[in-house]
Amino acid sequence: MPPPAPRNEFAPPPPGGMASALMLALLAHLLLVLALAWGLNWRQQSSDQNIQAELWSAPPPPPPVQPPEPPPKPEPKPEPEPKPAAQTRQADLVLEQKKKEETERRAAEEAARRVKAEFERQRQQAAEQERLKQEAEKKVAAERERRKEEAARQEAEADRRHAAEMDRLRRQAGRDSATAAAANAAPSAGYGDKVRAAVYPNVVFPNQIEGNPLAEVEVRTAPDGAITSRRLLKSSGVKSWDEAVLRAIDKTQTIPRDTDGRVPPSIIIEFRPRDRSTLAEPKILNR
Repeated sequence: MPPPAPRNEFAPPPPGGMASALMLALLAHLLLVLALAWGLNWRQQSSDQNIQAELWSAPPPPPPVQPPEPPPKPEPKPEPEPKPAAQTRQADLVLEQKKKEETERRAAEEAARRVKAEFERQRQQAAEQERLKQEAEKKVAAERERRKEEAARQEAEADRRHAAEMDRLRRQAGRDSATAAAANAAPSAGYGDKVRAAVYPNVVFPNQIEGNPLAEVEVRTAPDGAITSRRLLKSSGVKSWDEAVLRAIDKTQTIPRDTDGRVPPSIIIEFRPRDRSTLAEPKILNR
């Protein structure tokens, strides 16, 4: 006889155990019904007992219970009505038109800004050119005024020089006329003695020198005989004698007039230290 195969614990029970299981189920239900019946009977007996209570006043009525207000219902949002295709297309066209107009407006503003900037640049350039022009005109006017002043100064200087030259020529002509008149009218025979008599007492020379050197002096006079200048034409070689002669002329100051009341404008006088009484005759020069 072969050994029995091992039983699988997860396999369903064999069909022969159905009757015992059914008996156990019926017994459990019967016990449950008995427990319910006993519980109902106990509650009925407890409710039949008499309970006595003495009331002194009527109890206040209970406050009415207000039912809670229902929460407000949210209003339903209206659903957007679907637009027809024609309206959608029209809205797109309007939006595109607005975008186009905005683009054109910005382009126009940019163009206007550029035009304004160019106008401002040209205005500043014109103002700068006008400023440079005014400065150039001012420089030209200043140079013209300077040249005008320089010309006026040169003209005034020329007039002054011309007037000075004319005055010199007039004085020279007067001197020439006086010289010519003096030359035409020779001094008298005794005029030399008058000159020696005027100069001789003023010659002071106590020193002794060798020889008899000659000093020649030119004396210029005014019409009234006043000595205006003297000049040593020829030195004697002895400085002390030359200085003594010049001091004598300075001390004389005035040359005497001739018999006709005139004085030669220029006289040359020779001085020798040895014989002062024989001073040379004064020479009348046509100068």
